[in-house]
Amino acid sequence: MLLTFLWAVAGAAMSVRVFQSWWTHPVLVFNPATDGVVPDDFFDSELGAMVAEIAVAVPLAVLWLALSACGFGFLRRSSAGARWLSTWARATAAAAMTIVLFLAVFWNPAPLSGPGEVFARPTWSLLGFTAAFLVLGAGMVTIITFAARRPPPTATITT
Repeated sequence: MLLTFLWAVAGAAMSVRVFQSWWTHPVLVFNPATDGVVPDDFFDSELGAMVAEIAVAVPLAVLWLALSACGFGFLRRSSAGARWLSTWARATAAAAMTIVLFLAVFWNPAPLSGPGEVFARPTWSLLGFTAAFLVLGAGMVTIITFAARRPPPTATITT
């Protein structure tokens, strides 16, 4: 559960940070002919954006991989039924899709910009990733919690 919590909070924090960075610093088109080979700010270049995206992707991917493996291992050891294993598989697949979509929007937020604006401030819908990370994290914790519950022992009456 700790890995799930860390993944959800890290994803939510990173998505808030990406929203804040796009909101306060809209990306302008970089032209090497007029702006020089390297822009004044390294993170204004495509290479800088790629470095930043890798810095976001690696921790999320490592946490996702660890929580997926640990979750499957825990569910198998706790003798959870096939229903819980398939539910966990669906939750981890949804988590992976959220990471991929988040990274795609991190690279190019233009589809979430205001109408008719290519490189403008993103809309508030970019914060939907924060909610997605938190809701998926809560869902995965719920799956582990309920799957780990064992029915109370039945009393046997011997006469």
